[in-house]
Amino acid sequence: MQSELLHRVRTQLLQRNVGRAIEEMRTYMAAYQYTELMPRLDDVAQEYDLMKGYWQEGFRDPKVEENYVRLLHATWRIYIDAERAESFRRSAFLASLRNRVCYYQSRRDWSVDVVRSELEAFVSETTVLELEPPHQVADRRAALYAEHQRRMDDLFDYIWVSPAWTDQMAEVFAQLLLTPTVDTKDQQLMVSAVMLSVIGLFDMAKFRLLVEVYRQATDEQVRQRALVGVVLAIDEEAAAVFPEQRQLTEMLMNDDRCREELVELQMQMIYCINAERDHHKIQQEIMPDLLKGNNIRITRHGIEEVEDDELEDILHPEESEQRMERVEASFNKMMDMQRQGSDIYFGGFSQMKRFTFFQQPSNWFVPFYFGHPGIADVMKKSGSSVFLQKLMAKGPFCNSDKYSFVLAFQQVVDHLPQNLRDMFNRGELAMDEIDAGSDHASPAFIRRLYLQDIYRFYRVFNRASHIDNPFDQQDEELQHVLFLRSALFRHDVLGRQLAGVAALLMKQHLDRQAVALLRNVPAAAYDGQYYLMLGNALLRSVRHEEEQQSGKGERNDEVLYCFRQAVALQPRHEQAQQALARDLFRRKDYAEAEAVYDVLMTLNEERRSYRLNKAICMINRGEADDALPLLYQLSFDDEGNDKVNGVLAWALTVIGEYDRAMTLYEQLNGDQEQQPGNLLNEGFCWWFMGKNRQAVQRFRQYVEQTKETADAIIDNERDLLLQKGVSEPEVQMMLDAISA
Repeated sequence: MQSELLHRVRTQLLQRNVGRAIEEMRTYMAAYQYTELMPRLDDVAQEYDLMKGYWQEGFRDPKVEENYVRLLHATWRIYIDAERAESFRRSAFLASLRNRVCYYQSRRDWSVDVVRSELEAFVSETTVLELEPPHQVADRRAALYAEHQRRMDDLFDYIWVSPAWTDQMAEVFAQLLLTPTVDTKDQQLMVSAVMLSVIGLFDMAKFRLLVEVYRQATDEQVRQRALVGVVLAIDEEAAAVFPEQRQLTEMLMNDDRCREELVELQMQMIYCINAERDHHKIQQEIMPDLLKGNNIRITRHGIEEVEDDELEDILHPEESEQRMERVEASFNKMMDMQRQGSDIYFGGFSQMKRFTFFQQPSNWFVPFYFGHPGIADVMKKSGSSVFLQKLMAKGPFCNSDKYSFVLAFQQVVDHLPQNLRDMFNRGELAMDEIDAGSDHASPAFIRRLYLQDIYRFYRVFNRASHIDNPFDQQDEELQHVLFLRSALFRHDVLGRQLAGVAALLMKQHLDRQAVALLRNVPAAAYDGQYYLMLGNALLRSVRHEEEQQSGKGERNDEVLYCFRQAVALQPRHEQAQQALARDLFRRKDYAEAEAVYDVLMTLNEERRSYRLNKAICMINRGEADDALPLLYQLSFDDEGNDKVNGVLAWALTVIGEYDRAMTLYEQLNGDQEQQPGNLLNEGFCWWFMGKNRQAVQRFRQYVEQTKETADAIIDNERDLLLQKGVSEPEVQMMLDAISA
C-alpha cells in the first residue's frame, strides 16, 4: 500500500504535474501519519498555489516555466526522501545505519568544510609520520589510521543514507572529491557511498556530481569509480523530470574516450553477472583436470598426496606427459576466461567474507592498504611478509578479496612448517606468473576489479537483501546492468559498437537482451551488419517450437525482413546471404532459398555445402531427378562424404530408385555411429518398398535417438506419402506400430 501510494506520486511527477503530485503526497502522509516532510511540502504547495492564483487572474509571468520546473524538482526531492524513509521503515539494517548517523550527527559537524579539513589534516599527519623513524611511530601510525578509518566509516554511512542533496551541496562535495589535497583512498570510498545513495533513488545533484568527477578527476581510480556510479544511477524515466540527465549522457557519448570506456564497461558488466556460472564451469570442467594432474586426492580428512605409480610410468611413459598437457590446457583455459573478463575468483573468495571485517559496509569498498585497522592484528603477526606484499601488489584480486586473503592467511600460515613460513616471509615463492600481462593502471583493469567488489557486496554481504540490487538475477531484462539499452544512450556514433556488445550477449545466451540492445541503435546507424546481427538475435530469441516450424509470427517476419535488408545493403556479403538462405529454408520457401544458394555458389565456388544445400532445395521442390547430376558430381569430388551420400540416398528414394538408395543406406547405417536423419530416411525407403517391419524398426530407432513423436515424423512427409500412394489407414497402422 505504501509503495503504491508513493508510486502514484512518482507517476504524477513523471507527467510533470506538480499540483497532482502534491495532492498524492498529502494522501500518502495522511494515510501513514508521516509528517516529517510536511513543512517542506507545505512550502512547495504554498508557492505553487500562489503561482496558480496569479495565472488564474490572467497575469503572465515571464519566469513561469523556470519557477514551475523549480517546484517540480523540489517536489521530486521530497518524493525520494519519502522513498528513502520508507526503506528505513522496511529494513532494520538501514534504519540502524540512519540512527547511527543521527547519533553521531548530534556530536559531530558534518559540514563539508569541516570534513575537508579533517581529511586534509590526515594527509598532513601521515606525511609527517613518514619522516620519522619507523620504530618510533608504529603505535602512533596505528592509532592515527584507526581513528581516521572510524571517521571514514561514519562518513560513508552518512553519505549513503543522506537525503536529496541541493545543487550547492553537490558542488562542494565535487570539489572535495577532485582536490589533490585529500587522500585518493578517501575520495574513492566517498564516490562509492554516493553511488549506493543514488541507486534506485535518482538524485539529480548526486548524479551530476558523479558525471563531473568522472570528467574532471585526474586520479584514475576515482574517475573509474565515478563512471560505474553514473551508469548504475541512470533512471531513464526520471529524464522526464530532469532533462539534464539526457544532456549529460549525450555529452559523454560525444567524447571519444568516454564513449569507448562506456562500451568497455558495458561488456565488463555482462561478464560480471556471469560470475556464478563461470564458477560452476571452473568447478565442473577445469578443476577436475587440475586435480588429476597434481597427484592429489580430496578425502573427508582433507587433501592427500598420491604417490606416483612406478609400474604405470614404465608401461605407459606417455601418460604422464599427456596428463601434464591436460593440466596445462585446463589452466590456460581458466586464464583465458580471466583475460576475457570472467571473474574466476568469485567462487573461492565469496566463501571468505564471513570475517567480522565485512560486517561494516564501507569495508567492501575501501581500497586495500596494509595500514587498515581491520587487518592490523594480522599484519602484526605476519610481520613484513614479502609474499603478502608481492601478492597484494601483483595479484589480480579486487580490494575485498585482498582483505579476505590477508585475514585468512594468518589462520593458514600458522599451521604450515616453519621452513615454508620463512619462505613466505622472504618472498621466495614464484609470483611472476600471477597476473602476467595485465596493466594494473589501465582504466579497464581498474573498472573490472571495482565491479567485482560491487558484485560481491550485493551477492555476499549478509544484509544485501535490504538493499536495491542492480545485479538482481530475477530481473531478466537486466535493466540496470544493460545500461546501453536505455534511450539516454541512443546515439548515432554508437551503432557499430552496440553490435559488438550484442554479439557478447548472444555468446552468453542472452538473446532477448541482445534484441533489446540492438533496438536502441538509431536509424542512422542501420547498416548491413546491424540488420544481420538483429536478424540472428531475433531468430535465436524465438522460443516457441510451433513458431519456428511454421515460419509464422510477427517476430519471424521481422527476422526475414532483417536478412533481406542485410543482403540488399551488402549483396556480396557471404554471411548475409547465408543467413537469408537458411531462414528461407526454415520457412520451407525452397524456391527462393535455391536462388540464394545460386548466388552463394558464385561468391564461393569452393564451398561444396552450397551445392549440397541447393540439391536439397531441389528435392524438396519435387525436382529430385534434376538434383541427381549435382549430387553425383559432389559424390565424385568428395568420395565417402556421408552427408552427400545421405542426400543422394534420399533423392533416389524420392524418385523410386529404392535398390540403389538401399545400397547407400546400408553403408550409412551399418556403422555404430548412425545419423538419425539417415535412419529416418531409410525407414521411408523400406516403407515405400513394402517392407513395413523393417520400416517400423528404423522409425523406432529414430524416435529413440531423437525423442521426436511418431506423428511429427509422418506430418513432415505428408505430401510425399500422398505422392507414393500411401493411404490414410496405412498411415494410421504405421503410427500404431511405431508407438507399440
